[in-house]
Amino acid sequence: MNDPVVKSAWDAIGVPGAADLPSAAERERSIAVIVDAALPARMGLRAQLASLLREVPVRELVFGVEDCLFLALVASALVFAPAVLAAAQQGDLLAPLLFACSPLLYALASMLVRWKEAMRKVLEWRLTCCVSPQIFDALRMLLFGGASTASAVVLALALWGATGQRVSLIWLLALTCSSLFAYAATALVCERFARGRWAYLVLPAAWALVSTVLVAFPPASSALGQVPLAVLVAVAAGAAFVYVGELRRCVLRPVEGGMTCCKSIM
Repeated sequence: MNDPVVKSAWDAIGVPGAADLPSAAERERSIAVIVDAALPARMGLRAQLASLLREVPVRELVFGVEDCLFLALVASALVFAPAVLAAAQQGDLLAPLLFACSPLLYALASMLVRWKEAMRKVLEWRLTCCVSPQIFDALRMLLFGGASTASAVVLALALWGATGQRVSLIWLLALTCSSLFAYAATALVCERFARGRWAYLVLPAAWALVSTVLVAFPPASSALGQVPLAVLVAVAAGAAFVYVGELRRCVLRPVEGGMTCCKSIM
């Protein structure tokens, strides 16, 4: 020990090896080494998602809801085809139709899956998974987001070709990404704060109303077609930032809200 008074006191009472006791600094260093060895290294969002996807494969994310995803794909295709034909006949509808249809697959898949899980009361099953229901939802939304982005890009390419390539493809891709990302980010934020079984239907209804206004009123369609590319890119980037932030909250802090969050998704 470094303190001579304490050392002499221990020696006076005859405690063997008392002089070899570690100092306070040595004890702190030993505790830090033990803690570092016991606790896993903090992982970033990308590494955490990669690890979770290895633990929860895609087949488990879609287990029991395959029919919902199939219906969402079929319904999206049935809407995309008339939209392409309408845009080919009336070029002014290109921007509003692309804006309205880009998040369609994401919205349909999310609504159908939520509805089926609510009807079948599968919360107990999801609580037996190796990850929390919150993380399970985050992985599923990430899967839906990737599939919806691919479908939205295909739709933009189809509309671009059907309208004779009169509009910049970069502008169309920026519009479709801003529309999809804005919807997905708003959906996650609404799910965080909304309460009630039918709360998840508010955003699709509002989106349908806005889309109807854009398609039905030529001034609104014309205004949407005049939005600068920089604004669309900024909206897409901001919405993507919010979306990733919500996923980070669910993945890196999965216990936030406790059972309330688990029950709110049903």
